[in-house]
Amino acid sequence: MNNQKRWTALGAIAGLAAAVWVASFGAGVSAHEGHKRKNAPASAKKLKNPLTATDENIAAGRKLFTQNCASCHGEDGKSQTDIVKAMKVKPTDLTGKAMQGITDGEIYWVVTNGIKSAKMPAFKSKASDEERWQMTLYVKHLMGEHPHAGHAEHQAGQQSKQQNHDAHQPGQQASHHDAVNQRGDKVMGFSHDKTTHHFRLKADGGAIEVEANDPNDAASRDQIRTHLQHIARKFAAGDFTAPMMIHAQNPPGVPTMKRLRAAIKYKFEETERGGRVRIATGDAKALAAIHEFLRFQISDHKTGDSTEVEKTP
Repeated sequence: MNNQKRWTALGAIAGLAAAVWVASFGAGVSAHEGHKRKNAPASAKKLKNPLTATDENIAAGRKLFTQNCASCHGEDGKSQTDIVKAMKVKPTDLTGKAMQGITDGEIYWVVTNGIKSAKMPAFKSKASDEERWQMTLYVKHLMGEHPHAGHAEHQAGQQSKQQNHDAHQPGQQASHHDAVNQRGDKVMGFSHDKTTHHFRLKADGGAIEVEANDPNDAASRDQIRTHLQHIARKFAAGDFTAPMMIHAQNPPGVPTMKRLRAAIKYKFEETERGGRVRIATGDAKALAAIHEFLRFQISDHKTGDSTEVEKTP
């Protein structure tokens, strides 16, 4: 099922849930009431959104919200739809004072797990982490925290400038690299101390290679293979949640790789100590994006690999 059909189906499910809410749960509770009743655990408040409030992310969140949440909350978040008129207890106006103090983490938790008492569906198994965080960004946008895209882009630009400045500071640079390694160990499922990454730029795309340092380390070898097979499938589907979580940002090249995913092929191959994901395309724009993505990986992981395109296949 492609993404458009998948989200159309999810929208229908959400609409049906809303209808059940009206018919069977007239005194239902809103997402905000769910927070009051502590449906979201205290730990949810501490969850940080790994995505930046860019034009692209807010627009993606708006699309998902419109397809899946607008039947009750309305596209503007004011919760004044026809369905709501039949409810005894109205869903919270997402643009109003009742939402003050609600964190990104709490919103994400509710989107992920739903609220059973309110018949609100959970999207944990229906949407990727990235999609759920994008929906969170759009709710925050409705709350007035990201008033316009230009502001978000300005913030992102300022953050990028600060990161570039920090990159020239030894202490900050080491701290960032350590954080990348720590997040990487959790996301990938194996230790960076026991393995070695390489990123290759090739004329038709490139390759992501990981191998165990110790030829007798079968555990790391198998974990590498499991991870890379997973990555090949996810990237082919346009899901780049893993690198986003590792680097705490959407890596350069990813938006184009997602948009042109039909023109890119990802193939997992076993190596003696691990494996590789071979990336290939015949599309010039996709090729440029792949190279941009791989150069970023080389820089952020500090692998020391060449950023020049290899002449041999």
